[in-house]
Amino acid sequence: MPIKSIHIEHFRCFESLDITLSPDINIFYGLNASGKTALLESFFYLSRAKSFKSITANKLIQLGMDKFILIAEINQFTRLAMMKPRSKTQFIKIDSEFVVSLSDVYHLLPLQIIDTQSISLIDGSPSIRRKYIDWIVFHVKHHLIDDWKKYRKVIRNRNHALKHGFSIQEIQAWNSELILHSEKINEARKYFIDRVNEKLKNYRQDYLSFIPCYLEFYQGWDTKFSYADILQKNLQYEIKRGHTKEGIHKADFYLKVNHDKSNFLAKEILSNGQKKLIAFILYVIQLEIYLEEIKSDSQYQPVILIDDITSELDMTLLTLLFDYILSLNIQIIITILETRENLQLVNEKLIHNKYKKNVKLFHIKQSAIREITTT
Repeated sequence: MPIKSIHIEHFRCFESLDITLSPDINIFYGLNASGKTALLESFFYLSRAKSFKSITANKLIQLGMDKFILIAEINQFTRLAMMKPRSKTQFIKIDSEFVVSLSDVYHLLPLQIIDTQSISLIDGSPSIRRKYIDWIVFHVKHHLIDDWKKYRKVIRNRNHALKHGFSIQEIQAWNSELILHSEKINEARKYFIDRVNEKLKNYRQDYLSFIPCYLEFYQGWDTKFSYADILQKNLQYEIKRGHTKEGIHKADFYLKVNHDKSNFLAKEILSNGQKKLIAFILYVIQLEIYLEEIKSDSQYQPVILIDDITSELDMTLLTLLFDYILSLNIQIIITILETRENLQLVNEKLIHNKYKKNVKLFHIKQSAIREITTT
């Protein structure tokens, strides 16, 4: 079981909550401003030690309180606890041990969120797409986190040398280490981009028959050259500009659509609804690949948060998305706006799902949560 239970204390609008979750599907419904997104934010914080909304952790502390506390039981054997005092740094413990590296938290609770901002994976900046592919890379190949940290340190040192007029020999002294870490991360990124494309191709018939799409990977420099050649080729330009021009820090991918024997950028020809569906499916594909890659280590099952997307997709697209997500062995935590239509959707597509998965239904009202019996 990914998350067995959560205790929330003075986080956002919540004074004190204890929730026991289903290992399969958990649905929280309520009116606007009832606390639905804040609840998902607490789960997200447990997996990343940061919010997907607020920049500073202090803003997450309930007004008038001096700290927030989050405690979760994970996989029935592990206890993850976080406390953020207003005037101090946060404390994180896994069981009885204080956490030194946040990578331990990421590894313990692999989690992804689908919300109204997910479309930025298609329309947003390259950094969003790098984070997307690196989520898979670093959750599966944990040792590459160390390579990424070393790469960032080396490139900072090289940029310092470029900016402050160091000799060519001193600048190039950083190249071999830069190339070493670049190649490891670049190969992993290419591997997982290929895995995503396999999934997109396989699921066209069931989910994306009307959108034949694929990812085109840009590694951060022209593939006609080795990275060593690129560093040599760009040297004079970099000395003038004071920074390393190309590398894995510039990587990106482009979602392309094949139409009438031609390829187009998805963001230029698809409707918002189609782009949202593909973005949502791409995030679910992350979790599916993760499950396949760590199948020998089954205790780490992923969690997906879905924040009030019933207003984002029409009924046909929602049905496709829910069917895809329910087919996977992941824990689902979803919020829904309280309307008659949405509750009917929940009843038909989630509570009475064809996969016979266990469902828990909760009502949120004025930051209080009550479990509702399902029939």
